[in-house]
Amino acid sequence: MALGPEHNGVEPPVSEEPTLPNRLPTGDQVRALLALALVVALVLAKIVFVRRQLLGGGALASDFALEAPFALVVLLLVDAFFADMRFRALLVADAVVSVALLGVAVYASFYGQLPTAESLLGAGQAATVGDSVLALLRPWHGALVADVVVLGMGAFVVERVRRARGRARTIAPPFQHAAVYATLVPLLAVLIVGIVTVRHLPQPVDGMAAARSRGMTTFLAASSTVRPAPEVGAVDLWDPIAMQEGIEDLRRGSVRKRLADFAPGAAQGKNVIIIQVEALQTAAVGARMGGSSVTPNLDRLIGRSWYFPNGVSQVGRGTTSDAEFSVNSSLYPSLRAASSLAYGSRTIPSLPRLLHAEGYATATFHTNDVSYWNRGELYAALGFDRYYDRRFFKDEDRIAFGSSDEVLFRGVLGELSKHQRNAKPFYAHVVTMSSHHPFTAIPAGSVPVRPSGEFEGTFTGDYLSAISYADLQIGEFVEDLEESGLLDESILIIYGDHFGIPGDDPADDRDAVARRALFGGTQNRVDTMSVPFIVHMPGQTAGRRSSEPFGQTDVAPTVAGALGVDTTAMPHFGRDVFAGQPVLMPGGGFMPPGTYVDERILFVPGSGFDDGAAAYLGTGSPAPRNLATAGKWERIRRMLNLSDAYARSLPVRPGHDLHADAVMPAAAAP
Repeated sequence: MALGPEHNGVEPPVSEEPTLPNRLPTGDQVRALLALALVVALVLAKIVFVRRQLLGGGALASDFALEAPFALVVLLLVDAFFADMRFRALLVADAVVSVALLGVAVYASFYGQLPTAESLLGAGQAATVGDSVLALLRPWHGALVADVVVLGMGAFVVERVRRARGRARTIAPPFQHAAVYATLVPLLAVLIVGIVTVRHLPQPVDGMAAARSRGMTTFLAASSTVRPAPEVGAVDLWDPIAMQEGIEDLRRGSVRKRLADFAPGAAQGKNVIIIQVEALQTAAVGARMGGSSVTPNLDRLIGRSWYFPNGVSQVGRGTTSDAEFSVNSSLYPSLRAASSLAYGSRTIPSLPRLLHAEGYATATFHTNDVSYWNRGELYAALGFDRYYDRRFFKDEDRIAFGSSDEVLFRGVLGELSKHQRNAKPFYAHVVTMSSHHPFTAIPAGSVPVRPSGEFEGTFTGDYLSAISYADLQIGEFVEDLEESGLLDESILIIYGDHFGIPGDDPADDRDAVARRALFGGTQNRVDTMSVPFIVHMPGQTAGRRSSEPFGQTDVAPTVAGALGVDTTAMPHFGRDVFAGQPVLMPGGGFMPPGTYVDERILFVPGSGFDDGAAAYLGTGSPAPRNLATAGKWERIRRMLNLSDAYARSLPVRPGHDLHADAVMPAAAAP
């Protein structure tokens, strides 16, 4: 047989079976699968660990089943699409998840709720309060990142050995392990169904309860999606009168005798001075440490003022700035983010706008930078004529992240004296800051009451010591007001913005003893939520104590009532506390949505109304379950939705990013 010309009398070589350029030898493939399994196991174990720390223990198998879809989907996708750098990609994914879990753990330990995508918009504030963040860290938080360090060091050593031996790195193409990756589709479907289910829960939703039943990671993933619009019923958001009628219908209840012995409008034309005290909670007022009173100046002022010890902190994720928002707008804080971020672009009907229309000069004072918590936007949204911030106080006598309360009140007095000379009424909202968590920034020589006895060397002792400094500065300011004649020409309101001592477990046994000494037993939810309200009317000489609940949303209508100012143009969720109006308000202080306060009790829901618990105001002792009603629970949820929908419906300010409605005075502080 003739040979073809291509053979030239030589048999062609036997061809070898073609190989896939990226195919792994069996040993390497097993190692790749083991690496994937190791990282999946570590990440899933950490997620379940955090879940059980934050949400409590349940059936371990159930916890793993609820959290597995998220962990598996994320890590299988990373392994699939970064196969050319598999080990480094898995290590990076482990690190990212670990840091995210650490952030969730720290956030939830302070707020009592899981973070949402909107709340993370304020994450940049964390650097400003770094000491506070560090104080929230616990030893178990280290377990969340320990494996990242160990695996990183191990990967570094393995890479050095591989290079020293001259061994080429082999990789597997995406989706080579069909049996493993075939699980992606059903897992992704389970995760998506879970997210959709969470999004369709009745709003507002308690994130902790939803996470227990639907999965913590599923809830966090759902919160990063666009929020559904709340249901508000048939209330016309654009009609102030209809809005107020809708609010009153939801708050309906028994109308009682007027509390005050003065008539509405009795303080017409008087000045208004409101002092918001950082971290002042009711338990600190009248407390004693080492035989000394922590708040002697507030105690004396209470002796000639109206005092409401059952005040309600209604702040949310914006903490101090939320209190500023609610006091001036009588709207509830956003449940998903700081109100200054959620509503800062709007034009909000407010107490400053009402008083400006009455000829008042309005200003707010805070020694930190106005960008902190987006306050520049907030003050413009609320319609203040002026704000005074760090540029005015110039960091004189700096404590923590701004000038001291001493410098603050000295500057405030100087500005108010100018208005006094001009015979123009003013509204001043003053926000103190020196008594800020973790309560260790005030120099020891400036503090009138140092921790001693059972309080020595404890977080609770540091807190009371910081409050004693704030009390000293408030006392000197009140004396200056009295000497200048301003006190008799002004309504003076003093209140706390939120708790100073959170409701979590104490960091150590010594602090547990100190807390029991302060609270007279185990700290309960009423202790955590309660903040004091002091209202001193012009010329008042006798003290009056009332068990009436007083919320931060009540401040604006109470002031308007005392001044005789018409609030028709300002829909408000609070009430004039002196008028005997029905009481139904949300309990803030990071309580679950649906928590409410009425004339007698605090009700805190569980996963819903049926597994909630009631406690008496004042003592916090358990109250009979039949004192709480599902109707009030449902109405308070509707009120929260209505407040949010109304705030979001308000017109956007033109040029709102330029702080167009508020100006910074150029004068230096006296």
